[in-house]
Amino acid sequence: MYSISSEDEPLMAEFQAAIAELNTESLPPSHRDLFQQFNYILAAKRNISKAVDRLKNSIEFFNTTNVFGTQEDEVGDSLMSGKVVIHGKDRENRPCVVMRLCRHDNSVSSEENLRFLCYMVTTLFVKLTEAQCFDAHLIIDAKDFTRHNLDLDFVKTALGILQDHFPGRIFRLHIVNANFLIRTVFRGLKMFLNILLKERIELSKSATGELAQFFDPSELLVNFEGTVELFNETGHPTGFEFRHIE
Repeated sequence: MYSISSEDEPLMAEFQAAIAELNTESLPPSHRDLFQQFNYILAAKRNISKAVDRLKNSIEFFNTTNVFGTQEDEVGDSLMSGKVVIHGKDRENRPCVVMRLCRHDNSVSSEENLRFLCYMVTTLFVKLTEAQCFDAHLIIDAKDFTRHNLDLDFVKTALGILQDHFPGRIFRLHIVNANFLIRTVFRGLKMFLNILLKERIELSKSATGELAQFFDPSELLVNFEGTVELFNETGHPTGFEFRHIE
């Protein structure tokens, strides 16, 4: 967790002066929030020039993809698949994103995948702002993952969006139930990861890995030996309701 300290206030002032002439109207409200604007500075390791470039990347991304304002019912099929859910928080109040690779459907169009990814990441930043956190956990569950679910374009797009077009950071990337195929895939994907993210990856053959170090069982899904039953017998999220998240 992090708060904007008095020592960081001059950096924030410098950043805001540098972006004063930029048109940020294409950005979601979560990106224009003062707290998340500071995240651009943190993601750039307090280098203002790089932070401004990262914000420009975000503006260009939303201008060219036209995914801002995506509503939940527009990506309902992907949401109902349960392939990505945002649930739980660690002991430091960081939110957690769970991605279940076996639920990915290669037949879904690349456009819907892009809208879905942006919807989920934008939703995550709303939760980060609410929790006053600058980073989140990402749990990738590779249980029952096969070549049928393999979609390298989807994975590379997701990594690219997280690394280049959004201000947030991954505190820890947990890859659990990692079989031989997924370990082979991630060895190949490492070339697309920045150095900082590479250092935050934990690859485990078990269903828990190091999760117990960060989470209470009451915050973890039963999939990871926690106590939360989030999915029904068909693998879909329970208690699902459509809602538009600003």
